[in-house]
Amino acid sequence: MAKKLPRVVALPIKKNISHNKEVFYGTDRTPSSSETLSNEDLTQDEIYNRIDEVFHSIHHSFHIPVTIRTKDKIYHTKLIGKVDNRLLTMEDEEININDIRYFKQDQ
Repeated sequence: MAKKLPRVVALPIKKNISHNKEVFYGTDRTPSSSETLSNEDLTQDEIYNRIDEVFHSIHHSFHIPVTIRTKDKIYHTKLIGKVDNRLLTMEDEEININDIRYFKQDQ
């Protein structure tokens, strides 16, 4: 009662198939030159409110992509956590919240 399976016809593929060769990696995202960072400074209350929104949202608050401008540097990083008055980043950096001039959560 063992039936033989039908033969499969292998037709030649004439078009280019490269579905998986281009992949977007969100962690390696670098801002393009067309993206601009606001030059206006936020008040400390606005900065604390934005940070609280990130860490008190209903979503998981680990690996949150953010853009932070301090008085010395611009960070395009992911947040790990908040300890006292500092933000911890994926690059093992500590950013003092009092030094932050601009804070934006990236999507």
